[in-house]
Amino acid sequence: MKKRHLILLLTLSILFVSGCSTRSIGLKGFGLPSFGQLKLDRTLPSPAGLKAVSSMTEVALEWKPIKSREIAGFRIFRANEKGHFKLIETINDPYTTHFTDTGLKPNRRYIYKVSAFTEDGRVSLPATITAPPTKQRLQAVPYFTAISGLPGRIKLIWRFHPDPKVTSYVVARSDRPNGTFNIIETIKNRLSVEYIDKDVRPGKRYYYKLFGKTFDGVYTMPTPVVDAASKPLPPMINGVKATTNLPKRIEIIWKASTDPDFDFYQVYSSPFADGIYTLLAKTRANHYIDAIKEDGYKRYYKVTQVDKAGLESPKQPKPTIGMTLGAVRPPVIDSALIKNNAILLRWHATDPRTKRFILVKKFWDKWRIKKLKITDYKGTTYTDKKIRPNVTYTYYVRAVDENGIVSAPSKEVTVSLNTSEK
Repeated sequence: MKKRHLILLLTLSILFVSGCSTRSIGLKGFGLPSFGQLKLDRTLPSPAGLKAVSSMTEVALEWKPIKSREIAGFRIFRANEKGHFKLIETINDPYTTHFTDTGLKPNRRYIYKVSAFTEDGRVSLPATITAPPTKQRLQAVPYFTAISGLPGRIKLIWRFHPDPKVTSYVVARSDRPNGTFNIIETIKNRLSVEYIDKDVRPGKRYYYKLFGKTFDGVYTMPTPVVDAASKPLPPMINGVKATTNLPKRIEIIWKASTDPDFDFYQVYSSPFADGIYTLLAKTRANHYIDAIKEDGYKRYYKVTQVDKAGLESPKQPKPTIGMTLGAVRPPVIDSALIKNNAILLRWHATDPRTKRFILVKKFWDKWRIKKLKITDYKGTTYTDKKIRPNVTYTYYVRAVDENGIVSAPSKEVTVSLNTSEK
């Protein structure tokens, strides 16, 4: 009989101790993550009267004070979208009864657990609450449009947002209506209602969205997509021609522009077809004369037009080649003979442009070479009677055309009273 009483007494003692003591637990049984040596103590008071209020991006929690000297603070958990709880805050003050969770997404429902803890690592059963859904985003800006046809820019205008929480605006742009929109600018001040996008290509169409942004960084709903294109470049100039047969100049001509916004033309030139083209002239006439001193000089040209907004048309992909009239081909001396104490020269022109000749005579006179020149000579023979014995004379002839262009010298001939040679 005593043995039975002893067994019953031991059993009751074990049950009493088990009910009153703390023990290590798997906190996952309460939907909470494990924190090492935390121990669940069912005897600790849980936060009571847990309440929650929501704004667009915040949830505020409130609970009643716990009158227990054992409590060292509180741990707050929030469930993610998959329902898994994560520790978001540890409050190391037992007198705290409020907490605000910030940076939340609008129009979402959040679930929280709040648990008290002691300095020796014991935790209470958590209090759980499902907070009211966070508020929806603010409606979009009421009016938003884009203006096309401006040179080198697209202008965006809108009406300011009626909600005073909006303090700035965010502009997003895409190259395609259904493409990715990237933020290109943030405009401060709620009453600002304009933005000019200058990072555009002429004639290209762009697509825009506008967001309002609140003082706490929350975006409003986006506006409908609007699109616009900047003013295109003037059309390329066609029909560019350049002369190749004029003396000391090249004349360039092209088809006149029909662009209603035309202002002036720009003529570019280069000594090489694939070279760098530099600005040669500006003109409102559809032709230009390029004065050049050299004969047979070759130059390459491109012509553009500029409109009243300062936009310049594309250059021609291939240049137009021009050239000044080339030099006359030199004549050929046929003979140089000594006859009757004179030298008889004969030559003929090799270029039909030849109108006259320049005859040059060279010889040694004492200690220097003397040169005599006969210009505007129209014949093809010449008798030189002003010669002396034992003196060597050298002759050459140049051709001259009607424009005064002079050829290179002919091949020289050398003659003396004792010899005759070409």
